Amino acid sequence: MNRHNSFPAMVGGGVSAIGSGLSRERFHYVLPPIPLPSATPFGSHLLDSPVEVWDAKHPLSLISRTHPYSSDAQASFCFETMKNIDSFFRENFRIYPVNNSTKLMRSDLRVTTLVNNACWSAGGEKVLFGILRDKGAQYLNLFEGDSDTIAHEFGHAVVHYASRFTYEGQSGALHESFADISAIMLKHYKKGHLADGPDTSWRIGENMFRQPYSSMCLRSMSHPGTAYQNHPWFGSDSQPMDMNTYQNLPITSFGDWGGVHVNNSIPSRAFYLAAIGIGGPSWETVGQIWYETLFASQSSDSFSTFASRTIKTAQRFGGDIVNKLGQAWQQVHVDLSGAFPFFPAHHDVEDTMKRHDALCLRLGMSPSEVSGYHSKYASPSYRPGLERLSKDSPAVVKAKIAALQKRVYTLPRHHKVKSDCDTSGVIAGVIIGSVALLIIGTLLKRYYGFCISSEI
Repeated sequence: MNRHNSFPAMVGGGVSAIGSGLSRERFHYVLPPIPLPSATPFGSHLLDSPVEVWDAKHPLSLISRTHPYSSDAQASFCFETMKNIDSFFRENFRIYPVNNSTKLMRSDLRVTTLVNNACWSAGGEKVLFGILRDKGAQYLNLFEGDSDTIAHEFGHAVVHYASRFTYEGQSGALHESFADISAIMLKHYKKGHLADGPDTSWRIGENMFRQPYSSMCLRSMSHPGTAYQNHPWFGSDSQPMDMNTYQNLPITSFGDWGGVHVNNSIPSRAFYLAAIGIGGPSWETVGQIWYETLFASQSSDSFSTFASRTIKTAQRFGGDIVNKLGQAWQQVHVDLSGAFPFFPAHHDVEDTMKRHDALCLRLGMSPSEVSGYHSKYASPSYRPGLERLSKDSPAVVKAKIAALQKRVYTLPRHHKVKSDCDTSGVIAGVIIGSVALLIIGTLLKRYYGFCISSEI
């Protein structure tokens, strides 16, 4: 029994009673919600976020910054972890966890309507920690007692306000991946571990399983598919290592909304590979690239689109960082065609750009037009592609680009365009205000209409 198929049994039948009218976009779970009901970057002068932990069974706050002590051990642990999360994001990314503002960071413990799970509630702007029941009580420790889980959920808060990734398919998997990345970076930060250190852990939810399965974890960013094996309730981890084993699951609750908790391992592993390849703290170079890219992302971004954005973001860190980042994405077989011409980068960047400029001059074409030709017809490796491209004659290059990309310019819409007008010719341009052109245009408008086409 694999992990995906095991979760309907995991959450139990009593969960369906909670808010069936809630949409899935409002909730982001640490575990697949099956069949749970659907439910300005880089700030400055950052003050502490207000932090509160509540007991959902009773309408009162257990602990807050103004009342920071409690006899409730779970509340105290959750509170301290939330403060660490707030400090981590402010000090390293200059953002706030909730709406990038000093909005309240709130967690509700012992939510009786949420069974065997934890989630970020976008509608309530708070994290909910459910109760453990049946098999949950038998096999799991409390979610609010695991710092990875707490950081994961507030990672969802950051992503929700930064990009609003649609919570399904690859964009939903990116949402989940970012939440795990937030958790792993906080773990490394608290322990002072380097990404490639001998004692550095890349496992999420290491404290979630009870004996005799405590050596297992919820997810492994370094070795997806190995987090747990032959668990009597969870089954075996089915997360893919790369796009070759990507799981196309249905966009339904039982399909984990397209496998958002399954396929998130692919971008997460790319982060891991980039971090150990570059070295140093995971929250520095690679973490900065990931979060800077997050704020430039769109809600429907695919893995390929997001990966290409990270390559472009990485330009300011230098060619070596770009190459190591690109190689990480290549190892998980994510398409990087959208990253041209930034990847691969070369140490002799100045010489490469001189070659590029010289080629543009020889062809009488703009850099973007040459790049457009190169990305479609030449090698994905930029420097060798330039050398091969230089061997083509201007006529060959222009003919291929003309076949690839036609641009037709017309005069204002009251000029009719003849259906049989010749679009194969080349007209260098129109000199606005030319008396001759105005006369010709007037004549053609009366009898034939007017079409100007330009193929470069």
